[in-house]
Amino acid sequence: MMSAIYVLFANENWLFSVLVLVAGEDEDVEDLFGLDYSQIRAPKGIGDNASEVQLDTAIVSRLWVPNTFFVHVQSVTRPMLLSDASGIILYQNKTVSHSSLYLTKYTCNLDYHKYPMDTQRCVVRIQSCSYSELSFEVLLARKVRNSVLSVYVPSTMLIIVSWLSLWVPPKLVPGRMVLAITTLLTLTGLFNANVSQSMPEVSYVKALDVWILACIVFVFGTIVEYIVVLRLFYDGDQTAPSPDKRAQEVSWTECRKWSGVEKAGVLEKVSRALSPVMFLIFNVVYWGYYLTTD
Repeated sequence: MMSAIYVLFANENWLFSVLVLVAGEDEDVEDLFGLDYSQIRAPKGIGDNASEVQLDTAIVSRLWVPNTFFVHVQSVTRPMLLSDASGIILYQNKTVSHSSLYLTKYTCNLDYHKYPMDTQRCVVRIQSCSYSELSFEVLLARKVRNSVLSVYVPSTMLIIVSWLSLWVPPKLVPGRMVLAITTLLTLTGLFNANVSQSMPEVSYVKALDVWILACIVFVFGTIVEYIVVLRLFYDGDQTAPSPDKRAQEVSWTECRKWSGVEKAGVLEKVSRALSPVMFLIFNVVYWGYYLTTD
């Protein structure tokens, strides 16, 4: 997707126009710079008998050109085209229109705290030793759709798969443990494949880092819950008396104590109901914070 920004700046002597084309999500900015200024000492015999004349770019050395330069630019290159990507038009009133195409890379202070829902502001400054300084701000808004389809939706589906392991009987240790561990490994591989290569390397926590950590915690929580359930089942099988002996020991004045198997069953039911609710609350807080704060 390409976006265009047109900037116009003028004073009593010259007119400066900039057409900024921002393509994709890289740092390269394609700029079409245009200069319209009054040429007092134009070459004689050029533009006297016509309203406008298209000049060859080689004549630019014979014309006066404002000494314009760009501030905080890493590199400036000319695109390789079949013909020269510039043009000069001389009008009868000695006004010169000079346009050129450049590929520039600017240095901007970017804030990735809300990545990939961030909006960046890059200030471009153009100065001239003879005239005033021109500065304008380029607003760059990142498209979240790619991250939603490649990271947020798949990770949410993997968390739902981890919840399905809560419905597997605890006695089926191989099946339930393999399902939980495989989900955790798949989630880690998803983040390594789609996130690590595209995420900017910064020293602070980004919005996507919070989501990744939360997803790992939710999946890891199902594994911890199953370990606790297995322990309760094991303790219940070892310590629970037989029904006949238990009926003899428990009198009508004694309070009935839950066995480990019963505690494990309660923990399973609570986990099945609480896990989706906690994930829903996390989504409300997460998206509400990063989509509404500046």
